[in-house]
Amino acid sequence: MRNQTPYLDAPTTPIQVSGTKPRRRFRAWTGVAGLSLTLLLVTGFVVYGLPSPEHPGGQLFGGLTGGPSSSTEDNTTRGSTGASCTFPPQQAERLEVPSELEPDRLQPKMRDAFQQARCAAKEDGVQILVKSARRTAAEQRRLFRQEIKTRGSEAEARKWVLPPEESAHVKGTAVDVKPQSGAKWLEQNGNQWGLCRTIDREWWHFEYDKDWVGKRCPAPR
Repeated sequence: MRNQTPYLDAPTTPIQVSGTKPRRRFRAWTGVAGLSLTLLLVTGFVVYGLPSPEHPGGQLFGGLTGGPSSSTEDNTTRGSTGASCTFPPQQAERLEVPSELEPDRLQPKMRDAFQQARCAAKEDGVQILVKSARRTAAEQRRLFRQEIKTRGSEAEARKWVLPPEESAHVKGTAVDVKPQSGAKWLEQNGNQWGLCRTIDREWWHFEYDKDWVGKRCPAPR
């Protein structure tokens, strides 16, 4: 219950009683001054002394003594993708393209979904590394032509590598991951962020679709 200082009622004009001399006028002004001072003190108490809605637990007169600010509370709140969840740059291994190991080059929604999934896996003690993220059209074209030579025909090559105009890697919505333990975790949990394994013969290949978020992944093709 709030403590309230009672207002001081004081006459604004001198009161004269029959048969007596009028009171001196300065007493009335003294009463007015007292009332004004009281109002000022009460106002100061309400403004500075009471806790605000943002800080219901604030100390009395916190506004005068530098009580807690909202910025202090905001700085203590961190999500799973905050500064505590970071991944060092990867070193390219055999047959890997360095620029493809950078998940920041993925399409923004795909990038954010993959980052959140990696952070959740990290909390579970599982490591997910990038084998190939976004590719240039030129690199995808080179891979496709090479696959045609290896498989003997374009039809057979398409089972393994798509041309650049059809590749999710070129669009920035696909990522190949390693090791297999990380891929297994992502296959079991990735749908929480819209990440699903989409190619049956490739345990490492995952794609993003906003319509998959929180739903069962479609069967790999």
